[in-house]
Amino acid sequence: MNRNFSGNFAELKHKYFFPKSEIFDNIINRTHVFESFLNETSLQGALLEREKEGGNFVSEFIKILESKIPRKVWELWFSTLKFDSVDHEAKKIKLIVGNLFIKEWLEKKYGKVIQKSVEQTFGKDYTYSIDFETVNSDFKADKTIESPEPIVKKRPLILSNLNDEYTFENFVYGDENEFAYRVAFEVAKQPGIYNPLFLTGDVGLGKTHLMQAIGHHIINSMPEVRVLYTTSEAFANELIKAFKENSSTLFREKYRKKVDVLLIDDIQFLIGKNGIQTELFHTMNELLDQHKQIIICSDRPLSELKEFQDRLLSRFQMGLFVKINPPRLQTRKLIVKNFSKRYGLKIREDVLDYIAQNIQGSVRRLKGAVMKLLAQQKFAGNPVNLSEAAQLLKELVDSPAGPKVDFKTSLLKLLADNFEVSIDELLSSSRKNEVSFVRMIGMYIAVEYFGYTPQEVGSWFNRGRTTVIHGIKKLKSLKIDDRIINKMVFIRNQLSAKTGDSVI
Repeated sequence: MNRNFSGNFAELKHKYFFPKSEIFDNIINRTHVFESFLNETSLQGALLEREKEGGNFVSEFIKILESKIPRKVWELWFSTLKFDSVDHEAKKIKLIVGNLFIKEWLEKKYGKVIQKSVEQTFGKDYTYSIDFETVNSDFKADKTIESPEPIVKKRPLILSNLNDEYTFENFVYGDENEFAYRVAFEVAKQPGIYNPLFLTGDVGLGKTHLMQAIGHHIINSMPEVRVLYTTSEAFANELIKAFKENSSTLFREKYRKKVDVLLIDDIQFLIGKNGIQTELFHTMNELLDQHKQIIICSDRPLSELKEFQDRLLSRFQMGLFVKINPPRLQTRKLIVKNFSKRYGLKIREDVLDYIAQNIQGSVRRLKGAVMKLLAQQKFAGNPVNLSEAAQLLKELVDSPAGPKVDFKTSLLKLLADNFEVSIDELLSSSRKNEVSFVRMIGMYIAVEYFGYTPQEVGSWFNRGRTTVIHGIKKLKSLKIDDRIINKMVFIRNQLSAKTGDSVI
């Protein structure tokens, strides 16, 4: 803009005595106001120029933000982030992410970091908002014109029998499994968002329930999407049968061409079955290339699937790994209440407390307890009292093997017995490689398997919190021999049996 613009108009007015000079005065005043506005918002002007030049400020904002976020977090949580628009008048940036879950997580965990990046790029007066997409383009119907929802909905194609009870409404969770529930629900709403989704946890904690809940939700809300549930054992048996009957083409067509969402349960069954793993690898490859959702359940974490092919493990790792933890006391109470209401059991409060306190680590056993009491209630015609419940459930409750053994003492003894180092060496200041390595294993087992805090575990070994964190991180980076892993699993199981502590 010509900064002498107003001066030129003034000269014209006085030189030619133009009538209705108030018009020119009005123009001159407005020009002064506009120039003042530009001077006060030089950054905004620069941004407008950059916007005309091709939107360089957008890439700069993304670059600044990415530099502040750990790489793994960026790849997992920021992969759907899009820059939508900037309103310079309102001084507001609008961002879009893939779904509501990601929006809430980013605002909670990285809201301040995003705001700082906005201020660095656009100016300190700028703020931002995050919106989320509501439609998954991978699963849109193949239509060029959007049509209104039909009055009579399309009936879903049932490819497999799902348990009617395994729905999101029936899945009771507490803080320990809120993340698993919310991730599963997001996958049900937007298949393909976390792919593959790998659910792991001990037997009887609800992995299959959550997996099939995803299937139920997709079938009911998106009937055009084909959902297939199978166990890895059934997958293997079908494949063997197909080879025997020369029908492998039909098998591959079923699992690769006629399915949009594949649910595979008990993947650990394929340990040592190299040929079946090869077929599963190629099946997963083809489905993932087509943006089809895969959900896998395993009783064992990835670290214990060493006999799987590396390329198959890499496919598992490219998605989202979610652990389902044992329910805590309050959650167990809610679960028992839920089962009691669903099956019509009139349960007394003291009996409810007894079950929740004495049956830990398995939702299946909690259900078994409710069903036993229900049978007795139908037989007797009255709610079961506490003494009756204790007698009826004695085979289900956790057996009290005397007073609870101290976890720290048991851990140190098991480490010493299995790795040929003394407890004194583990507690000493020794930095010998063999001692430090066993010490790291003990720290890893206590924190990762049983949920003790790094600070607490550090005090057991006469070390600080940061030493424990560093030791666990270092152990994870090492390639551990199978023999060592087997010893770690043995120690974990022994600790759980001796101390009564639940593996998380």
